[in-house]
Amino acid sequence: MPNLLVRVVILNFNQPHYTIKCIESIREQNYSDIDIVIVDNGSKSNNIQLLENGITEDIILIKTEKNIGYAAGNNIGCKSIQILNEPDFYFILNNDTVLVDSNCISNMILSLTKDQYAAAISPLINTISTSIDVRNQIQVRKILSKNKLFISNGSLLRRTPIGKKIFNSFIYKSYQPFEKKNYIVDTINGAAFIIKGDIFRKIGLFDEGTFLYNEELILGNQIKNLGMHCLLSGFSEIIHYQGISTKQSGKILKWEMTSFKIDSELYLYKKYYFASRYYLNFVRMFRIMEYFIKSFLNKFDRKQSE
Repeated sequence: MPNLLVRVVILNFNQPHYTIKCIESIREQNYSDIDIVIVDNGSKSNNIQLLENGITEDIILIKTEKNIGYAAGNNIGCKSIQILNEPDFYFILNNDTVLVDSNCISNMILSLTKDQYAAAISPLINTISTSIDVRNQIQVRKILSKNKLFISNGSLLRRTPIGKKIFNSFIYKSYQPFEKKNYIVDTINGAAFIIKGDIFRKIGLFDEGTFLYNEELILGNQIKNLGMHCLLSGFSEIIHYQGISTKQSGKILKWEMTSFKIDSELYLYKKYYFASRYYLNFVRMFRIMEYFIKSFLNKFDRKQSE
């Protein structure tokens, strides 16, 4: 394999110890042509100091004055003028991840170079907050029609018989358990993926219309519009300590995070599905209703368990 430069871009937000642990796992990769860019997304000064003390001089650290979100933050790292050479690949990596396989990067680069129509690839993401085996966890999502996506993106309608069928298609349920092979899919996993540099630059990097959520579906739409696809690699695995920064989980709902999610969904429908104003207003009202229903049910469940 020729020398192909991989730029690893990591967002840090008040979790320097996770970022340092993530970097240590990158150092153990058998792929040598790597540069690392950390974008600190408006962390508190004491956390920035801990991060600076824990990284080496060859790592580029860029600081933002405030948290500008997933898309804009990663774009700053991708466009860093402090590194002169444009990379052949960008590796977008959450700071709360750990690469457990030393061949992870080399395996994914090899897969991408072999498939001229593959724009990006994700490894299997092992979210440790669940007891489900990694090969049966949700990994990537399928690009569906607007109405099917509306059902799958929520928490109520997808529980109905027809909703379950649509949601299973959305998460590639028929592919589970994922085997040790590459799957052709529509999207990547935003926690960890490698994308060809020329393709990413061609589409203008991340669409910065969202702060958080739905970036995978937006990027998947952009890649599909180029006549290309994504890959899911069953050969490599990454550990993900999901929810470290957002403190969001199925049983702990935060309105701020829910609000970001609703806004991102509306942006996706408006720009990539050309949804009408009436449709967008309906989605917003329905998602707000879902939030209060789910919050009430979670509160009821907690009382019952006391």
